[in-house]
Amino acid sequence: MSRMSLRHYRDILHVGGILVYVLRLIRERRSNVKRLFSLVVIFQVTNAQLEALRIENRHLRDTALNEQLTVSQSSGHVQDQSRFFYSVVPYTAGDRKILD
Repeated sequence: MSRMSLRHYRDILHVGGILVYVLRLIRERRSNVKRLFSLVVIFQVTNAQLEALRIENRHLRDTALNEQLTVSQSSGHVQDQSRFFYSVVPYTAGDRKILD
């Protein structure tokens, strides 16, 4: 082989090596893009689940507060009735211990 053809052959091999490297980078980038898209989907699903849990938590907290208010209002009503009873009915100290 002549010197020129040898140089030409090396240049072709070099370009071929660069092409192989570029093709590998393209495959890696595609793989990374696919992975990123799947991670985005997982993030969106997780975010939707988190929002559903927040809504449920808010609902449960509101329900618990409403029940607590209902119970405290009921117990307040019972206390008012017992105060009325104690003020109307004469009692002794022993009666008070039994009623409490």
